[in-house]
Amino acid sequence: LISTNEPLKSAILEFIQTGGDKDSESPQRIEIDPSYFENPNTQGIQISNLAALNSGSIYSITFEGMDIAGNSTISAMISNILFDNIIPELTILSPTAQTVLNTGKVDISLSEELNSAMLIWENETNTSQKPITMEIPVKFLKAGEHYQIPIETNLQFDDSVTYSLFIEGNDRAGNIGKSAAIPGIIMSASSE
Repeated sequence: LISTNEPLKSAILEFIQTGGDKDSESPQRIEIDPSYFENPNTQGIQISNLAALNSGSIYSITFEGMDIAGNSTISAMISNILFDNIIPELTILSPTAQTVLNTGKVDISLSEELNSAMLIWENETNTSQKPITMEIPVKFLKAGEHYQIPIETNLQFDDSVTYSLFIEGNDRAGNIGKSAAIPGIIMSASSE
């Protein structure tokens, strides 16, 4: 949020890339329409031209403003801000469709590091039944392929039910990704 105590005649946000993916355009200066600041203590400005920033870059941000009398000010720098507007790609590598799963393990692929993710089994025949969910352990949330993720033994599967299995997870910026569902999964009572 940006807050001012008087009207401004100009305002600029400066983004300096300090980490993450390289932004060859850094530093970037984005002008903000001064009409946002006609009333003191304006907050919650929507900035629509952030598309020029590089997704995956980490920035330090400063705010520069000039009041009607020509006095200028620069705010304190805010650091370690990740700009990420890309939805993570999540894929289940194994099991495949129409599989009896009795190994108690799942293989996945993540396009980027996630804050959290869940494996979700939905009953294909009784869609009103609450899905069965399992939080994926943190050690499997880094970008890349992860094999042999153990399925918790306390989950209550019915071996006469066919499930669709998918992953849902969110990245550091809050973007939520969801894999394609793998249909026809039967969780065998003999799962390890």
